[in-house]
Amino acid sequence: MWIDEIFSEENNIKLEEEIKTKIMMHLTNLKQDLEIRFPDTSHGDQWIINPFTCDLNTVKMNLKEKEQLIDLMSDESLRSIFKTTDLSKFWIMMEKEYPLLFKTSLLKLLPFASTYLCETAFSTLTAIKTKYRSRLNVEPDLRVSVSDNISPRINILTASVQAQGSH
Repeated sequence: MWIDEIFSEENNIKLEEEIKTKIMMHLTNLKQDLEIRFPDTSHGDQWIINPFTCDLNTVKMNLKEKEQLIDLMSDESLRSIFKTTDLSKFWIMMEKEYPLLFKTSLLKLLPFASTYLCETAFSTLTAIKTKYRSRLNVEPDLRVSVSDNISPRINILTASVQAQGSH
């Protein structure tokens, strides 16, 4: 009887070790995948968080972008605006004067902006597709539901169409 218990314990220990090994392998693969998909941006992108205190030697950008950053760093009026303005609003204000910096900072600050639209569409689709309303073609309904905050540009649409003359 005690031999069976020993073998049972050994099997449980082996099983636990296998499970631990598989979990560790899974977590390691998950970590590697996340590092590939979302690389560490803290090195070299500090200029986005505070363009006035960053070290130009650690900044990873091309020459034109660096020139714009140097110009921005030397502008004292922008420094005071930066202190009193939200980070994203500050970079939006820089769109015309420093377009390269604006574009790069916008891409870094808003990496998941497009996922919002996808999530909205999926939520709307699940609301439309119920067991009581299971039509195969939900595209027109989905288009109307997702685009409710988009207003049509009637002037542009009507300008491209020629008015029908009377007969």
